[in-house]
Amino acid sequence: SASSLSIEEHRQEWIEKSVVYYSKVMREERQRNMRAASAAALDVVEEKDQDYQVLAKKHYFALQKIRTGKLQHAEHIYKRIINDLLEEAQDKDHACDHSKLAVTTLLLALLTQRMGASPKQTRSVFLKFFRLVSLDSDDEDAHIECACSAKVVGA
Repeated sequence: SASSLSIEEHRQEWIEKSVVYYSKVMREERQRNMRAASAAALDVVEEKDQDYQVLAKKHYFALQKIRTGKLQHAEHIYKRIINDLLEEAQDKDHACDHSKLAVTTLLLALLTQRMGASPKQTRSVFLKFFRLVSLDSDDEDAHIECACSAKVVGA
């Protein structure tokens, strides 16, 4: 039907825009990878795009829950995404790759505000992100170079 096509078109548009946004968040790291380009580096970039697409679908699902007034369900989705990302990060050895965590943190903070939480509760979402990023870094100066942290600070 026309309405389901419209919903599918909106869904696809959301996913495409999300992938573009996630790509922008990590542009500097990508450029560094591309300078040292090899077939392996290109595969990593392609794999990240696929990861971003999966994440965009999860974020879209949460957005649909928000639109239908199921705010607690959306909150649960965002928190589950964050937990999954943290588990994934423990399995991989990487420098600064917090873009997915940063974007999900921003969305969770916006939802927390929308749910009528106090500024202190909303701030705790951001503080948790910074604690996680700091704990993830063995190098004290690594978090300074993290483009994702800068995006969260900007929020």
